[in-house]
Amino acid sequence: MNIEIERIADIVSLYLKEFPDWRIMQQRIDGGEHCSIKEMCEVVVEDEARSLTRTLPIDQFQSPVDIRTLIYTKGEVTEEGENLTCELPADFCRLHSLKFSGWPQALSEENRGDSQRLALGDAAPEWLARRKRRPWIRLDNAGDKGVSLVCSEYKKGWPETATYIPLPAYDATSGTLRNVDPAIIGALSKRIAEIIGRD
Repeated sequence: MNIEIERIADIVSLYLKEFPDWRIMQQRIDGGEHCSIKEMCEVVVEDEARSLTRTLPIDQFQSPVDIRTLIYTKGEVTEEGENLTCELPADFCRLHSLKFSGWPQALSEENRGDSQRLALGDAAPEWLARRKRRPWIRLDNAGDKGVSLVCSEYKKGWPETATYIPLPAYDATSGTLRNVDPAIIGALSKRIAEIIGRD
């Protein structure tokens, strides 16, 4: 979802026990120096939103983005036909859930599957690499090229679930925080209030 900075500033003002900016603006003395709550929020909102998005437990997110179509149409299968690689969207932050038919459970950023297979990587013996019903996922960061998803035991088909959490970004021109999950709004406003309150 997207949220306007004015809305965040109003929530922050409640934590600070201050009037919202629209009330302060009415009381401003012409020519006087003044920094509004909105202006203070703008300085830190993107960094704090990103920090919370990276650390909040994955099961608390309320509106992950569906990428089943992306994985089905853009995913590339290895020559052996078992592993899948797929380049993820540019705003990718965390994998919320991934499950294909035959997997015993959905995997995520916090549960990447078979720990032995993940630890050994390409050095895993064949008997371990071909373990059935023990899927795993890996996220490869390629720097400027973004993040790629690699997963095991893939059979060409529509994923039962495939969602991710996007990285929030602040658009100063429109005064809008984009790609923000509703789950972090309260904590974000409280954190910004604490930062402003210290200064």
